[in-house]
Amino acid sequence: MQRERAGEDEIRDATGRVIATNTRYTEKEVHWTEHDWYTMQGGVRVDDESFFRIAGDEKAVETYKAYHQDGASASTVGGVVTVIGLGLVAAGIAGYVLDPPKTDATFHTTGGGFRTLGALSMGLGGFTTVGGLIALFSGRSKAAATDKRLIDEPQRARAAARRYNDRIAPPVADTPPPPRAEVVAARDSVDARQYAQQLGGTVPADCRSYVVTSCGKTHGSKEEREMACGKLVSAARKASTTRSPVKACTALLHSVPN
Repeated sequence: MQRERAGEDEIRDATGRVIATNTRYTEKEVHWTEHDWYTMQGGVRVDDESFFRIAGDEKAVETYKAYHQDGASASTVGGVVTVIGLGLVAAGIAGYVLDPPKTDATFHTTGGGFRTLGALSMGLGGFTTVGGLIALFSGRSKAAATDKRLIDEPQRARAAARRYNDRIAPPVADTPPPPRAEVVAARDSVDARQYAQQLGGTVPADCRSYVVTSCGKTHGSKEEREMACGKLVSAARKASTTRSPVKACTALLHSVPN
C-alpha cells in the first residue's frame, strides 16, 4: 500500500477568509514486477564468476579476481591488527597486575601508575582486537565468495553467452553449388524431353530415344542447342513419314553423328 495525497480542504471563517487547510490522504494499492536473472550452462545453474570465466569475459574475470584479492588483503591486515590488539591487552593486564598501589601505616598510597596505563592499554587493545577480528573474518568471506554478483548486467551476460556458443558450435559445412557440367546436363535433359514430346507416338521409339540422347549431348548457347534439337526433330519426323519408318530411323541413326 502507498499513501497518496487525495486533496485539500479549506477552512474559512464567517467572512470567507481561509484560516486553515486540511490535506486528505488515501491508501492506494500499488503493484510492480521485479525481474531476476541468473546464469546457466547446459541447463545447470552456475555462479556468475564461473559463468564469465567459462564464457571468456576477461574483464569480468579480472573484476572478480580483484574483489577476492581485496578480501585476502583485508584478512591479512585484520590478522595483524588482531595480534597487535591482543598484545596491548596482555601488556595492560601485566601492568595492572604487577604494579598494585601500596598503602603505608599513615594510609598514604604510593605506586600504581602502571595500573592506570594497564587499564588504558587493555581498553585500547580490546577495541583493536575487535576491529581486527571483523576485518579478518569479513576479508576471508570476501576472498572465498563463490556466488557474489559484482556485475548486474544481463545484456553483457547474454553477449558473452552468444560468443561462447558461437565459439564451441561445430562448423557448418558450406554446400558448394553443383559443377557447371551438372547444371548444363540437367538443363539439357529438360530440353531433350521437351523435344521428344513434340514427336508424339507416330515416331518410332528408336528415333525418339535418339533425339533425347543427341539433344542431351549438344553444346553452346541456348539458341544453338534449340536449333540443333529442332533439326533432329525435323529429321525424325521426316524419317517417320517414309514407307519404312523403322528403316528410315535406322538410317538416320547412322547418318547423323552422335
